[in-house]
Amino acid sequence: MDDGGRLIYRRRTGRAIWLLLLGPPIAAMAAAIDDRGWEAGILPAAIAFAGIVVVLWIAIGWSGRTRLAEVHLRDGILIVRRSHIFDRGKVLHIPLSETRDWSAIIERSGKHRLEVARFDHGDTAYILQIGGAEYADLATLNAWIQKATADGHDRA
Repeated sequence: MDDGGRLIYRRRTGRAIWLLLLGPPIAAMAAAIDDRGWEAGILPAAIAFAGIVVVLWIAIGWSGRTRLAEVHLRDGILIVRRSHIFDRGKVLHIPLSETRDWSAIIERSGKHRLEVARFDHGDTAYILQIGGAEYADLATLNAWIQKATADGHDRA
């Protein structure tokens, strides 16, 4: 997504996730070779490969409804791309003035703690996972968070 504008955030689907595709097919082939019949492993390996692709597609697609892969700022408009397994998520144009409740939070995922930035637009809360991001303009994100925090205190 190169719509001009200034890059604020980028975290595409990591290439390491594709290593998950290799495990089940290799295990199926290894089991078949162990039985001295590698031909018998072809179908189970293909089914395992297809199954993993479907599971990843659904899982990343589900989380991609709110998790963003890329954010650009151009003329007061946030141009955001949702996360997608093939980095082709839906592109949305969100006026910065229509965003609210910018915040920095820590999400817990099992034993892992993830630092994320979050903002609301309409009924949706969008998430930018800072940990592991290829690029994050922290100065800009922190300024938006501080402004939202200050605006929230002014209303109280």
